[in-house]
Amino acid sequence: MSTDRPRHACDLPAWLEAEHAGRLDEADEAFGAVFISHAVPLDPPAGFTDAVVGLAMQAQRPAAAWFGVPARLLIVASMVLMALPVALLAGVSLFDVIAGPGPRLASAFARLLALAAGAASVAGAAWLVAVTVGEAVLAACSTGQAQLVLVLNVLLAVAGYVGLRRLLAPPKECW
Repeated sequence: MSTDRPRHACDLPAWLEAEHAGRLDEADEAFGAVFISHAVPLDPPAGFTDAVVGLAMQAQRPAAAWFGVPARLLIVASMVLMALPVALLAGVSLFDVIAGPGPRLASAFARLLALAAGAASVAGAAWLVAVTVGEAVLAACSTGQAQLVLVLNVLLAVAGYVGLRRLLAPPKECW
C-alpha cells in the first residue's frame, strides 16, 4: 500500500505510551491520528455503481418464469395418459368420467354466485348504515352542543377502557 501522503511515525510512540499509561482519551486521539496518517483512502473503481445497479436489475427479473407452465401441462398430460388405460381396464365409462362432475360443478357455481350475492347485499346494507350514521354525525356537529357531547363520549370510552384493562389484567404472579 503506497501513497503519496507523508507518514508521521511520531504519532505511533505517543499512542503506545498513552495506552500503557492508561490515558484512554489521549490514546484514542493518538490512535485516530495514526490511523488517518497510515490508512489509504478507499475509492471505488470507475463503473462500480453501474455494475451494482445492473446486477440488481438482473436479479429483479424472474429467470425463465414461462418455463413452469409448459412443464406443468406436460405433467398433467402424462398423468391423464397413464390413468386412461387403468380406467378402461377397470370398466369405467369415459363418458361418465367426463360428464359426471358437470352437475356438481354447476351446483357449486350456483351456490358460489348466491354467496357472492349475499355478500354484496350485506356490503350494501353496511354502506347504507354507515351513510346514515355519517349524516347523523354531520347533523349533530352542526349544533352548538355537539363538541361537548363528543368530548364526553370520548372521556366515557377512555374511562371504560381503563376500567376494563384494570379489571381484566392478569394477576401479578403471571408476569
